[in-house]
Amino acid sequence: MDKNRVIDLVRQAIEKHLPPAMERPFAIQIDADGAWEEEDWWHVPVWPDRDVPRTYMYYDVLAEAEVELQDVEDLNVILIPTAPKAPAVD
Repeated sequence: MDKNRVIDLVRQAIEKHLPPAMERPFAIQIDADGAWEEEDWWHVPVWPDRDVPRTYMYYDVLAEAEVELQDVEDLNVILIPTAPKAPAVD
């Protein structure tokens, strides 16, 4: 499976497990450029777009998305919590 397809599936799985948009205290950003495949496992860096009021909510979403990708898509993905990327300096 190619990288773009993996990122699309990751995005869909994360979106499915986040709280409804009106109640959502945060969104999860995906570093598509930083994703890589190693021995049939995709490693995808992610981070919340703001401080998460209840950290367990963030990790629950990541865990549920990983399980769904494995069970439904037969795709091995590790969502790697990272710090947000710093903006580029000109």
